[in-house]
Amino acid sequence: MNRMAMIRFGVACYLTLTASAFARQSTGENTLAWQYHPNRAGAEAYMQGGAYSAATGNLTSMLFNPAGLAQMPGRFSFMLETGWASRTDLFRFFNIDITTGFQPVQFAGLAFQPQRGFSLGAFFTQPTNYEVDLREIRTTALTTTAAHAADEPQQQRNEIAIGVAGATAVTPQLYFGGSVEWRRARMRNDIAQAFVEGEDAGLRFSLGVIALVQQWQFGVSAQSRYEAASALPAVSSRFVREEPAAIRLGLTTPAILQRLHLSAETEYKNFDADVPIKKWQFYGGGKLALSPGMQLGFGAFTFLKDYSAFIDGPESEIFLTTGATIRLSSFHISASYLDGDLLNKNFAGQRFLNLALGYTIP
Repeated sequence: MNRMAMIRFGVACYLTLTASAFARQSTGENTLAWQYHPNRAGAEAYMQGGAYSAATGNLTSMLFNPAGLAQMPGRFSFMLETGWASRTDLFRFFNIDITTGFQPVQFAGLAFQPQRGFSLGAFFTQPTNYEVDLREIRTTALTTTAAHAADEPQQQRNEIAIGVAGATAVTPQLYFGGSVEWRRARMRNDIAQAFVEGEDAGLRFSLGVIALVQQWQFGVSAQSRYEAASALPAVSSRFVREEPAAIRLGLTTPAILQRLHLSAETEYKNFDADVPIKKWQFYGGGKLALSPGMQLGFGAFTFLKDYSAFIDGPESEIFLTTGATIRLSSFHISASYLDGDLLNKNFAGQRFLNLALGYTIP
């Protein structure tokens, strides 16, 4: 079989697989199509492996542990983050990058500290936003709908979240925080044999606490279950986007040699038994202060999964991460790179690049 024939066969198999996976997902049996492609917002968090539930002073704390908002560095802070993601297909023999995407606004947040130790914040983020566009690969196995005959088969999963958060320092060593976010999810399969389109919204709540014990920081955060669902008359079924309840437990060490902080974290998500993503994930890393205004980060985290019930792959991934933060007066710039390819033998993995710009008024 020549390369083009293999590509066409792979595309046909891919679309057939994801169409059937959506049919199972739409009845609530699994969330394969959504959970495989999460965004990884948080440049400063992921430069140290995503272990961030015990961290404070950064606006992306609202995504990991809202209690971290209690220790803001100034009276007012603003942050804007962009992101780039490259994700390969599900087949080992079809490792072609067909879901690369650039997010101009992956995260935006602002926070205000009306009094010391008490902060209020608001944020916008895109938990999932990707598009499988097979425009350059034509197949005869699957076609588009008549209304979109000029296009090639396409699949879209888009989700936005808008939230508010608050945090307070009960004592100098104990912080509490909470947030509520409104999420709207939309999906579309522009394939004649499996055309579906639906959208819906729901709320998700988060609570967190951070405790300082002899220069160690311990963090715990919990998020409620979130579901968006709506009827799909075309296929006599329902569109379902579900994110299970989750809890994160993390710690950050005191400064080692006055320059190095290490962090570790575990996350539990209460997925249904038939979802191919594991319930436990692990994060770890550190940041090294090169100067008062510059830090380098390093780390790793897991994305453990088992898709053997669906297809031959993909395998679990171990992401390696690195990045840096630079502070220039009231501005700070953070960048992180995440690579799930280097340690994977049979699957090309995923890669992410985050760049954030922040501004703080003392």
